[in-house]
Amino acid sequence: MHFTSLLSTLFISAAVVAGSQVDVVIDDITALDKDVQSLTANVRAYNGGLIPQVPQLFGLIEVHLATRKGYYDATGLPSKLSEDDASRLINHVNETLSVDNPIAVEVLISKKPYFDTAGTSAVIKEGLKVLLNDHLDFSYEVLERAPADRLADGKEVVDVITVALQRGVATFSN
Repeated sequence: MHFTSLLSTLFISAAVVAGSQVDVVIDDITALDKDVQSLTANVRAYNGGLIPQVPQLFGLIEVHLATRKGYYDATGLPSKLSEDDASRLINHVNETLSVDNPIAVEVLISKKPYFDTAGTSAVIKEGLKVLLNDHLDFSYEVLERAPADRLADGKEVVDVITVALQRGVATFSN
């Protein structure tokens, strides 16, 4: 009788921990999205010069750090996500990062002539390459844990961000 009770408590505890780790990753996605939005606003305000680029460079670093935090937290997700948890993660990315990351990249691209004039397009390109690698690492950790029937949806949401970042890297490579 006590053994059955102990097992039930362990299973319930494991489910709560798994659920709370999903919530941590969802919070990471929310924080990351806010950093992306902040970066976008800073880049929109940029109209040339070397010193006025400082907020954009710090913004890239903030997005990098937030993505890395998400990646590290995602490594603590259960080995297989439930349908509900996978859906929550995929839907949240779809409503946030897959919307805001392409906008951020487009705004960066629109300011490329200013970065070219300041001689810092190579720095932006390298920053985008770092963000692309961060994104791929974070996405991999989540997609590896997604149920098979949610994998296509997850990849579709992730690919929107991947394509946008790749486009940014390609644009700043020219």
